[in-house]
Amino acid sequence: MVFPVVGGTQSTGYEISNSCQFNTDAYCEFTPSSGSGSTQFTYSAWVKNCGAGGQSETGMILSGAGAGSGADNGIQLGTNAKIQFIEYDGGDNAYYIRTNRLFRDPSAWFHLVLIYDAPDSTAGDRMRLYINGTRETSFSHEVQLPQDRAHAGFTRSSVAIRIGSQASGSNQRFDGYLADVYFCDGQNYEPSEFGETNDDGEWVPKKADVSFGTNGFKLEFKQTGTSANSSGIGADTSGNDNHFTPTNLGARN
Repeated sequence: MVFPVVGGTQSTGYEISNSCQFNTDAYCEFTPSSGSGSTQFTYSAWVKNCGAGGQSETGMILSGAGAGSGADNGIQLGTNAKIQFIEYDGGDNAYYIRTNRLFRDPSAWFHLVLIYDAPDSTAGDRMRLYINGTRETSFSHEVQLPQDRAHAGFTRSSVAIRIGSQASGSNQRFDGYLADVYFCDGQNYEPSEFGETNDDGEWVPKKADVSFGTNGFKLEFKQTGTSANSSGIGADTSGNDNHFTPTNLGARN
């Protein structure tokens, strides 16, 4: 599945040449050697969902093992065709947003940006989700974060970050494609940093000028290797060398 959208308004242009296929057997994983304790991050990715209605569980686009047993945190998209971000600590505390809108077109790519901004004084702004540059404001469920809460999954030392599966186990597999994945630890960036509207009125990617922080990474899926290094499918091209170890990732375009 070649990524079909290219930049259209910049003088230099920006084209995403590669995407990576995830299915019920595939994921990639990185375990940070140090923690940032950040109360802010930004996640950006182009997503194509192939599994809505066909998966037994909700697929994890991005997952981090939380503070308690089975307390995975992350961005989910699966059987109900809704997008959910959940922050769960393994006890009675769960904070999450879940869209009313459905994302079940297996032929459509869309751009997803999640901003985690726990210091924000406005409770409703601490988890912000954008699709193709437009903020989602209609949620079937919403429990916002306490102010200044450090994220339990992506900013801790020796705690796995996984793409395509539950971080603490082997469930909640994502069935679809991802491209141009950014994780900016300790930083908040608006969708306009990663995309723009072209001359035809379409939301298209652009090259971002961002800082990545301690546990940040950028995945372009341009390589073919199966090890966690710069030659691997999960190579981190941010400059941080936070390379992911791929498992059963064989389809790459």
